[in-house]
Amino acid sequence: MEQQGGAVTTVLGTLGRVGASGLVVGLLGAAVVWAGLRWFLVPDHLEQAVVLATVVVTFAAADHLQEESGLLAVTVMGLALAN
Repeated sequence: MEQQGGAVTTVLGTLGRVGASGLVVGLLGAAVVWAGLRWFLVPDHLEQAVVLATVVVTFAAADHLQEESGLLAVTVMGLALAN
């Protein structure tokens, strides 16, 4: 019984770290893209390339902080930018 409680705690802790790092990094990536497009820091013909590069960097940064959180980060980023 002791091992099962430890396993549940480990899974919940890992899930919390993945969720938190994915959420934070995704929102930061969305803020960078939003600011760059809002204040016209990116030329019109480079907008798609800059957004794609930011998505890749966001994925890599989140995955570097916590394994398997990159997909959540880019999903959060996409949802934040869509709204």
